[in-house]
Amino acid sequence: MQLYKYCRIGILACLILFSCRELVTDQFADFDAKPVVNAFLVEGATFKVNVSLAEKLDTNKLAYVDDAAVELYIDGHFAEKAEYDDLGWYFSDIVIEPSKNYKCNVSIPGFEAVQCEQTLPPKPVIVDVTHINISGKNEEGVSYPAIILTIENIPGQKQYFEVQLRSIQELGYIRDCGIQPIVDQVILNEGLPLPLFSNESIADSVYSLYLNYTTFTASRQNDGPTRTVLYPLVVELRSVSYDYYRYKKQLHLYNEGRYAEGIINSMINTNLYSNVDGGFGVFSSYSYVLSDTIKPNTEGYYE
Repeated sequence: MQLYKYCRIGILACLILFSCRELVTDQFADFDAKPVVNAFLVEGATFKVNVSLAEKLDTNKLAYVDDAAVELYIDGHFAEKAEYDDLGWYFSDIVIEPSKNYKCNVSIPGFEAVQCEQTLPPKPVIVDVTHINISGKNEEGVSYPAIILTIENIPGQKQYFEVQLRSIQELGYIRDCGIQPIVDQVILNEGLPLPLFSNESIADSVYSLYLNYTTFTASRQNDGPTRTVLYPLVVELRSVSYDYYRYKKQLHLYNEGRYAEGIINSMINTNLYSNVDGGFGVFSSYSYVLSDTIKPNTEGYYE
């Protein structure tokens, strides 16, 4: 037993030793600054875009651009020039609408003009939402709930969706719910633990998505089981563009690699997705619909 114990200590020491990170270099090659354009076009919101410059790696402060000319085109026609506000933000009073094409030309003195384009997806449709109080238990024995979200699908047409769950807690505080173990086959097919998916594997005109979730709050009555506290719930279904879909996936992989633990997971270099022609950044969009407030029946739930 002593030999086994010392072997385990030795192996752990080796793991810690080999997981140490060595500074390879702190000198980076010169990097020519490039324009960065970021915008999420949201149905029903006004147009806004952020303009900055990407500089070399040891730059500490983001270089916002306050003298850009930001021109907005809708369905191929010039709409207006966005006005500068602060911290690189340019605004317009134009309200974003589904199924329209938005193109943005950004000119910065001393740089070539950059372009980005996006067609807003059509508004999604929620057919039905069913709430399940107890769907499973986590590793600590706390039960978690789930929803079955039935949505409309257009077979033969590429679509991308994202689901957001929000609980309405005490004093009207709204909190994003967390996603529990994913069991839905469509999301599993995506390969990432995100409620973000395409209709690639959906053949019918409707699909019922099974999604486990948690409100991050648990309760126990006397000697009864510990259960996730249930609150009124609102489901937001987004119909997202392909660029939104790609960006969110790449962002997840980027963060996974950046904040890897070192011993169990190695750090992996993953570039962020960009669709800005002549520069960097992401220009993406989504339409959305909200469900009615779902009020779970908690009679006898905590007993």
